[in-house]
Amino acid sequence: MDSKLVLISCLIKLGVSAAIASAVMRSRIFKGLLFRRYRELTDELAMLVFIVVPVVLGVWVRLLVSNFYAADVAFEMSVLMGLIGGRTGGVLAGAAVSLPSVFHGEWLSLALNVLAGFVGGVCRDAAHSPEDIWSFSPFMDLSIYRWLKRVLRNPFRMDWQITFFLVIVALQFLRMEVARQFPGRLFTLDSNSYAVQLAIYATVAAC
Repeated sequence: MDSKLVLISCLIKLGVSAAIASAVMRSRIFKGLLFRRYRELTDELAMLVFIVVPVVLGVWVRLLVSNFYAADVAFEMSVLMGLIGGRTGGVLAGAAVSLPSVFHGEWLSLALNVLAGFVGGVCRDAAHSPEDIWSFSPFMDLSIYRWLKRVLRNPFRMDWQITFFLVIVALQFLRMEVARQFPGRLFTLDSNSYAVQLAIYATVAAC
């Protein structure tokens, strides 16, 4: 992909994610489900509908409109749904948002998005406290500062924030490598420039 197009897509992708989050959070029903400490399967499915519908529409836009890659935030939302909805919610979300891509021939999207949702759920379970998932920051300068403070206080405690960031980076790295090995079977932003690749990783973490 053209590096300039990828960078522009990264910026627009942040806006798309913010727009989806803003639209969804306007619903009192969704906010009630989101902050509920214990959710049943029906609650997970209700949350799934709120998030999946706009994400699926974004994937369709990416498939129908040439070079509008930024509309597709399926991978990022799969991780997010796993983080806030647990492993079941993450897997269901990953499968649901992959349907347009699968019908378009990008069948590996299903496997990668389901994996992303499941891993997001595992990271939720691994958090020391349920509140940890709301304090994650993709801005490395702030995260490293907090990490150093926590390490100095307790050198043997695993830092969830940095670990989750590295998990996101690893998932995106896997996604890019799989897309390179199987062109046309999995969509992801990519570039030959290392600087642009770093921007892609940062965008995925921020979304």
